[in-house]
Amino acid sequence: MATDSYIQTVYPSEIRPIILHLIRFLGETTVEKCIANYEKSLASSGPTFREFYLKSRHPWWETLNTFFELERSGKSIQKHITNDLKRCCRDGKLITTLQKTMPEKVRNKFKKDLIDENRARDYLFELQIAWHFYQNGFEIKWYEEEKRPEFLVKTSNFDLNVECKRVSLDASRKIRRKDFYRLADKLLPKIEKHHMQGKIDIILNDKLHASDQYIDSLSHQIFDALKSYPKLQNFDIPYGSLSLDLLEQDGKPIDFDQRSHELLIRKGEDGHGALFTKEENGYPVNPLELTIRSMKANKVLLGIRDRIKKGGTKQLDPSKPGLIVCFLESSDDLDDLAKDSGLQKMSSYLLEQKGFAHIAAIGFSSEERITKQENSELLDAQSLIFRNPNCRFNDQIKDFQFLSGQTKC
Repeated sequence: MATDSYIQTVYPSEIRPIILHLIRFLGETTVEKCIANYEKSLASSGPTFREFYLKSRHPWWETLNTFFELERSGKSIQKHITNDLKRCCRDGKLITTLQKTMPEKVRNKFKKDLIDENRARDYLFELQIAWHFYQNGFEIKWYEEEKRPEFLVKTSNFDLNVECKRVSLDASRKIRRKDFYRLADKLLPKIEKHHMQGKIDIILNDKLHASDQYIDSLSHQIFDALKSYPKLQNFDIPYGSLSLDLLEQDGKPIDFDQRSHELLIRKGEDGHGALFTKEENGYPVNPLELTIRSMKANKVLLGIRDRIKKGGTKQLDPSKPGLIVCFLESSDDLDDLAKDSGLQKMSSYLLEQKGFAHIAAIGFSSEERITKQENSELLDAQSLIFRNPNCRFNDQIKDFQFLSGQTKC
């Protein structure tokens, strides 16, 4: 286990100029149009979907919106620094530096890719991994051809092809995060209207389908069950089953961290859950816990395996050692995955295949974490590397550090 390091020191005085550099790289008019569309999406969405999904879908739109508001009001950026502004500055620094190493075709492609509403984070991850090698003094060569890895790392002893995969754990789940929040937007106003707090647990026979018709139908099934509560607490509904444990709102403060921890345990690994509260006098009150899971098993590891297999056999040239790095979306702690986990066993299985003899290692990276230090904050991410004992290039790469280290910001 190592701590990954595409992070660089960020000084308050450089946040504004670097963010302005990022805006100019993307195109000022383009950024303004994207933020206008982003604001329209916020205005037309439900509050839960907006807060928990839309605002984090793109890495910068919410932050740049705040940045422009500060600029318009004449307020100092240095006096209103947030962690999001730090991240945006860090991204701007690596992008505006790395773009100087790119052929024009690659540079223009990143300009388009980085404004993609749904996939901008995928392409940003490629740049973050490239930045790690760049910071360590290696030359980066960008591929212009299709069906090639992202880039080549040139060292004094060998060349390393690097393929980056941002893996959404959500994509292979029966309950997807964005659909969960859309359902919550349907349910919460009705529950609030009845002044209730407590727990709602839903078990579906199948997946939570994304169609408006399905989510509307499921919402009405739950509303119908509420009419029989509290006489009945457990219900069979057309899409599965439902358990209600509700009472009248009492306005008493709760321990939010403790309730959240209990919710995580109760929802299980395969489900989704959220704790919604109101705030009174600075304290969380009137909690409503919503969980939902499916009777059918998720196929998350199969989805990850298929993406890695395709990258290793289709995009990495067998004449050179290759590295596959996967970002695990929504994961911030990889400690439990290092040994005897499904991820470890899946990686070992792939590295035993003949078609993977040129793959030096498979790596996984977590979400960023902010750790308070005595005089600074550390913005870092964990990385997990599974080396290939069967790699034909091991004599050249055996001491090479693929992902490691950390720097302060």
